[in-house]
Amino acid sequence: MLKLAVSAPPEDGRANDSLARLLCELLDLRRNQVALVAGERARNKEFRVELSCPQVRTRLAERLDPDTKNP
Repeated sequence: MLKLAVSAPPEDGRANDSLARLLCELLDLRRNQVALVAGERARNKEFRVELSCPQVRTRLAERLDPDTKNP
């Protein structure tokens, strides 16, 4: 589980779109590789990403802590 925050208002799906774009940026994915699968109108959301759990962990570690990148 990740805890993310966006500044987009929860109107007309704008917050959901912002979260999807943020996930794409963090995980280096195309928009069609990220999909909201649960929680469209809820505070907690569930997204499907086209990566395995180890790939997600690696990409997040590289993105959030550049010192973890391999030489």
